[in-house]
Amino acid sequence: MTARVYLAQPNHQYGRNVFLPYSVGLLRAFSESIPDIAAAYEFGEMLFLRDPIDEVVARWRDPAVVGLSVYIWNEQYQMALARAIKAAHPDCLVVAGGPQVPAKPPADFFARYPFLDVLVHYEGEHTFAEILRERLKPEPDVGAVAGATANVRGGAKAGGVRDRTRTPDQIPSPYLVGLFDSFFERYPDLDFHATSETHRGCPFVCHFCDWGGAVYTKVNKFSDSRVKAEYDWAAGRHIELLYNADANFMMLPRDRELTDYLMALKARTGWPKQIRAAWAKVASDRIFDVAVQLHASGMDKGVTLALQSLNPHTLEAIERANIKFDSFGDLVGRYQNAGIPVYVEFILALPEETYDTFCDGLCRVLEAGLDDGLNVYLCMILPNSEMGDPAYRERHGIQVVRGPLLQQHSTPAAGGPVEESEVVVATRTMPAWDFAQAFTFAWAVQAFHGMGLTRNLARWWVSRGGTYRDFYGKLLASARAGHPKAPLGQLYSKMRRQFDLGLQGKGWGRVDPRYGDILWPLEEATFLDAVSGDLGALYREIGELFDAPKSLLEAEQRGLRTPDTYAGNLTRYAQEIVWYGRKGGKFRVSRDLATAQRVEPAGVY
Repeated sequence: MTARVYLAQPNHQYGRNVFLPYSVGLLRAFSESIPDIAAAYEFGEMLFLRDPIDEVVARWRDPAVVGLSVYIWNEQYQMALARAIKAAHPDCLVVAGGPQVPAKPPADFFARYPFLDVLVHYEGEHTFAEILRERLKPEPDVGAVAGATANVRGGAKAGGVRDRTRTPDQIPSPYLVGLFDSFFERYPDLDFHATSETHRGCPFVCHFCDWGGAVYTKVNKFSDSRVKAEYDWAAGRHIELLYNADANFMMLPRDRELTDYLMALKARTGWPKQIRAAWAKVASDRIFDVAVQLHASGMDKGVTLALQSLNPHTLEAIERANIKFDSFGDLVGRYQNAGIPVYVEFILALPEETYDTFCDGLCRVLEAGLDDGLNVYLCMILPNSEMGDPAYRERHGIQVVRGPLLQQHSTPAAGGPVEESEVVVATRTMPAWDFAQAFTFAWAVQAFHGMGLTRNLARWWVSRGGTYRDFYGKLLASARAGHPKAPLGQLYSKMRRQFDLGLQGKGWGRVDPRYGDILWPLEEATFLDAVSGDLGALYREIGELFDAPKSLLEAEQRGLRTPDTYAGNLTRYAQEIVWYGRKGGKFRVSRDLATAQRVEPAGVY
C-alpha cells in the first residue's frame, strides 16, 4: 500500500491573480522521478491557496508525510497547518523547508515547534527525496539525512551540510511534467502567474538578504533548452505574468538570448504578457539594451537601479556593491529618454544609517532626475540573513517590532493566521525618534513627489534656489502644526495613526473599503485619499505655504489622473492607476491637455 504525501505552498491572492506553487512542484517532480520513491508514495494535493485549515485537514486523507514550503508570507499559516495536522494525525511526518526555516535552529526550536518533525535547509529537492526514502526503512533515522535536522524527543539531530545541486536540470520541471496542468481546469476563476528560474545563486552577500551568503555565492545554471521549454509552456497556458526568480536578471551573457526567445514568443503567441525580475545589481549596456526591447514588446515592469542606501558607512556595513552614483543621473536620463520606467529601492534603518544620511540620500536621487519609482521599504529581519544573527543585531543596536506583514496589494485573508515580520524601528545610529522622522520624510517624498502631487511645485522651489530637503521639510512641518481638519493635516494624521499602529505591532499598511479589499502601503493610501478628496483645497493650502503661482498650482492639479476618469469608480481607479500603474507613472496624465482624460488599459501585477 502506498503512503500519501501532501505538499503545501500557500500564497496570497492579488485580486484574481495567484502564483502556482513552484517550489513544492519541484519537490514532487524530483521525488516522482526516482522509481523506488514513486512506487512507495502517492502524492496528493499541492496546496496553494490559504484555505481554512480545518477544511484542509478534513480533506487530506491519511497523510503519511506533509511537506511545507515556508516563506515570510505564509509562515504563520504553515505553522498553524502543521499543528493541526499533527493533532489529527500524530504519526504523520511533518517536514518544513524554505527561507524561513533557520539554517542553525536555536536550542529550543523544537520545544517551541513540537509539531515539526524535520527541517530541510537550503535547496530541498534531494534532501526531501532522501527523507522519503529513509522513512521506508525498518528503523528510519531522518536525522542522518544530509541537509536536514530532525526533532528527536524535543532535541535536534542534524545530518550535516548537503552539497548544492551543481546541475539543476537533474530536477525535473514541474511545468514540463504536467504537475500544474489540471489547475487551469479546476480553477477557471483564477489567473495564474508562474515562477521562472534560469539559474540559482547570487555572488553578493548583502547582510539584509539571504539569497547568496556563504552557501549560494556560486551561480548554477539551468540549461537553455529547459528554460525555453518552460517559456513555451507558459505561453501555451496563457500565463500573464512570468516572475523571474533569479537573484540577478541579465547578469549572465546568455540571459540576452533567453530574453530574445521570450520576446519572440510573446510576439508570436501573445503570451506571456509581462515579465517581472530582480535586475542585476550592476548596470550594464546589456541590461539597457534588453530593457529597451522588453519595453517595446510591452513586457517590462520597469528597471531597478540598485541603491538601498547612499551612505558609504552603511554600504560598507552591509557589504553592498552599488552602481557608482556619479553616473546615476546619466543612467536615469538614458532610461527616461527611452521611455522605460526606472525605480530605485531604499531600505529604511539599515546599519550605520542616520536620519540625515537617509533623507539626504533620497534627495540626491531627486536631484539626479528620478521622480517616478522611488520606493522606500521597511527593513525586515530574515532568519538566515547576516542581519538575523543575534551578535550582528547587538553590534548595531538593532531594535525590532514584530507585527503583521505588509504584503502590499494582497487580498487580506478572511480569518486564519496573520503573517508577521520583524521590522527594524531603531539602530545604534538611528534611534527611535530619528526613525519616526525618517519614516515621515520618506512618506512625504513618496506620496507627494513620487506620486506626483507636488512634483512640479518642488521643482519650481528648487529652481528658485531651494532644496528638496527644505521643501518637504517645510511641507511636513506645516502638516504637523496645521489645523487637523485642513487637507494636509488630515493626510498627515491618517499616516501618523497608522505609523503608531505599526510601532504597536498592529500593521504598517491600510485597507480602505472604498478602494477594494486590498492592502495599501501608506504612500499609496495617502495619494488615494488626496485625489478622492478636495484637491482644490489641498492645493490652495500648499500654494499659500510656498507662495506658489496660481497657474503652477492649477497645472499641478490638472496633471493628475483623478477618479473622474473612471466615473468615480474608486476601486477600479485604485487598482489600475495606482496598483498596476504606479511604476509606469499612470497617475499623471499627458501634459497635452487634449489627451488628459485618456485612460490606458490595465496591466497585471
